[in-house]
Amino acid sequence: MVVGTDPDNHATNPYTAPTTPRPPITNRLRQLTDLHHHQLINDDEYTRQRARILNEL
Repeated sequence: MVVGTDPDNHATNPYTAPTTPRPPITNRLRQLTDLHHHQLINDDEYTRQRARILNEL
């Protein structure tokens, strides 16, 4: 990593729009639930991600 570049600094790393659309929210929630059900993410991460997805409504 080059000194002075920060991925959150949009002056040195400008935001670029994704080239593919996001999957529908229902699909993303289903995938998140599957990850949690298979214990690939913990309860706290599930809660954070679910809230983030639902905030997009």
